Amino acid sequence: MASAFRYEVVFERRAIRFVNRHPDLTDRFIEIGDYLAQRPHSGPRITHLTGRFQCCRRWREGDYRPLYDIMEDDLLVTVFDADNRGQIYR
Repeated sequence: MASAFRYEVVFERRAIRFVNRHPDLTDRFIEIGDYLAQRPHSGPRITHLTGRFQCCRRWREGDYRPLYDIMEDDLLVTVFDADNRGQIYR
């Protein structure tokens, strides 16, 4: 389902720290942000989460997982955390 609107994508401090620790992923995270600005709800790498993260979605990028929320009223996507797949859900 493509949106007619373009969302603003904001990376919060925890996600920025992760990218700063992995500078080889900087370009990829820019591409992820561009994709989420256009289609944050669905895609081959996007999963709607359950459990304690039930309101959130995650992007699968190799062994890394950025987590994000969508605020429909504000057309805002907030990437609030990113980490290795074994650490992100703790």
